[in-house]
Amino acid sequence: MAGDADVPSDSSLISSVYLDNAGLDVYRARLLREEGATLVRLRWYGDTVGDETEVYVERKTHHESWTTDTSVKERFRIKAKHVAAFMGGELDMEGHLKKLKSQGASDADIARTRTLAAEVAAEVAQRGLRPGLRTMYFRTAFQLSSSNAVRVSLDTQLRMLDERLPGPQPWSAWHRLLDDKHPVAPHELVDFPYAVLEVKLQDAEPKWVTALLASGRLVQCTKFSKARVSTPPPHDYSFAAAC
Repeated sequence: MAGDADVPSDSSLISSVYLDNAGLDVYRARLLREEGATLVRLRWYGDTVGDETEVYVERKTHHESWTTDTSVKERFRIKAKHVAAFMGGELDMEGHLKKLKSQGASDADIARTRTLAAEVAAEVAQRGLRPGLRTMYFRTAFQLSSSNAVRVSLDTQLRMLDERLPGPQPWSAWHRLLDDKHPVAPHELVDFPYAVLEVKLQDAEPKWVTALLASGRLVQCTKFSKARVSTPPPHDYSFAAAC
């Protein structure tokens, strides 16, 4: 499988912690594709999480096709060492925004980040969101440097980890450590036995996609999501193939 330790690869590890509450309200709303359903996740890139790791706080909002709005993904970044303080409502967000400004962020970017951060913090507090599920996979992307008419991504070694802790879960434990000192029980970790190939197109389906479907090696998965919550836009194709 691509991404194995002894096999050269240009893929990168992507980890995402999805937030939900004890009633799984986020999961249920997204599964039913309710208009305006949102999810919040924490995403980072690379093998480890250190204090200085950039963590992206992302919010995805689903909109039905009959509305005039399209489903959107918004995000801003903070250091891993600040995630617990932000989620707990204790981070000096204005100080963080000033630092972004000094690093070259535009006034428009600062305004968007301020608004999104306030809305995410309010949603986390009001809905009682806590870490629920982590997905981890290696992604390799293919796209012409001169055009985005076709973009292909291949996700391999997909694993799903139960992030929930027994009892009240402090934000200091917003992600589990994965090493010899912190073993994971077999029932807490699930390996997905397929690779996920996603093809994003600006135009109609090209002949090579039709050929792939006819090859018998792929199974088209309409509106597939690794966390069973996201929504692909029109002319996107997701496939599962045995690793």
